[in-house]
Amino acid sequence: MNNKPVDLQQMFRRALLAQVDIGMDEIVLDRVAPTEGISLQPAETLNQTIPVEVALKTERRAGLPVEITKLPDFDSLSEHKGAICECQNCALGATRIRFVYGVGNPKADIMFIGEAPGADEDAQGEPFVGRAGKLLTKIIEAMGLSRDQIYIANMLKCRPPGNRDPLPQEMDQCMGYLREQIRLIQPKVICLLGRIAAQGILNTKTPLGKLRNDWHRFEGIPVIVTYHPAALLRFSSYKKDTWADMQELLRFYKELQLAETV
Repeated sequence: MNNKPVDLQQMFRRALLAQVDIGMDEIVLDRVAPTEGISLQPAETLNQTIPVEVALKTERRAGLPVEITKLPDFDSLSEHKGAICECQNCALGATRIRFVYGVGNPKADIMFIGEAPGADEDAQGEPFVGRAGKLLTKIIEAMGLSRDQIYIANMLKCRPPGNRDPLPQEMDQCMGYLREQIRLIQPKVICLLGRIAAQGILNTKTPLGKLRNDWHRFEGIPVIVTYHPAALLRFSSYKKDTWADMQELLRFYKELQLAETV
């Protein structure tokens, strides 16, 4: 018999994320099972439909989430940025200098996504402008592209203090913003930079080394995973593998372009 305690919060979160992945954007709360030690909401709060994204962003409780409103779909990146750039939905809103939305071609075929802004990005309000960003620019140029042709963003829009790893609740709060960016851009290929972005966006604990070996999907879009440019600055041996990943990305992208012309 397995006596290991069950983490219901994690089970609930994984189930909601799975619903998002298969395209469901609402859940119906039609019944709350009595649970010892939990105060239930009044009956009039039942039989209501709420967005999955809202449920993911709310603390686990017996009843409906409150004081969180799902943003509507937007017509442009600039409109979306204007609606969320003063965000205070988590503690990072109080510690940031600048809100770091994203930069590049709003209709880019290729989108690069990192984990969170660093000190330079926080100061300038643009992703990947520090040492790691300059290396990313060199990689993009070596691919025969430019930063103006692609789109660059981060999973988080605000810098975690001291460049610490993002917390799960911070990632949950920002995930809806990233999904809307992706919906507006409609890239053909996404490249995730680094372990934290890859595991957070793909909702997996699989090590980065194994994630690199396969193609994945997010929001129905093909996804490739590679090392974060900051890791290349610390471990130059990763550069060869990163370049191999970029060659695979280009091969796949060129095949997509060819297929569109047939």
